[in-house]
Amino acid sequence: IGSADIILHLPYPASTQNVIMNMQIGWAETPTDGVIEGNEVRWHFDDFEPGFDGPVQNMEFALVAPANWENILKEQDNVAKNPNDSEAWGRLAKSYKEIFLMSRGYRTDLGGEELYQLSIEAYEKCLALNPNDAQWHAGFADLLAKRAYWDSFTNGPTSDAYRALDEIHTALQLAPNDPKVLEIAETIFYMFPEGM
Repeated sequence: IGSADIILHLPYPASTQNVIMNMQIGWAETPTDGVIEGNEVRWHFDDFEPGFDGPVQNMEFALVAPANWENILKEQDNVAKNPNDSEAWGRLAKSYKEIFLMSRGYRTDLGGEELYQLSIEAYEKCLALNPNDAQWHAGFADLLAKRAYWDSFTNGPTSDAYRALDEIHTALQLAPNDPKVLEIAETIFYMFPEGM
């Protein structure tokens, strides 16, 4: 085949955060070297043979579920309109966390790292505005602990693990009987029993 252009068109701006490249998700693995521009990701191939050994096989794309990404856009809009609303920042942090974390680990691609940092920043903003909200402290601890747990297999305890323990400790001091706080504390105890 002389050449082929493959264009993935999304209903919102494409980014490394919502198009997962250089990482396999389930059976899907987005082809590498896509060029992101506006709402599209484009690939160009020259002089290739189709088939399993060629650069173009069955085109598969690993994407954040559109409903989840649209929720991110909605929450970004909410914090832009209400920058002093701690709940809006907390919901944004949680939305980032939900697409960063996976059932067995977390996204290790560039977009995943960006989402992790964005989630941390949103949690920090939320808690700066309302430092006495136990559930958001627990939610922040959950993000940090889950990342630290998977990292501990290769790096041992990380600074994120210690920060997670500080956050869940604060949450337990603020609301020792809150069911959500206790649920997250139990999960963190499973991951870091000596720390708890």
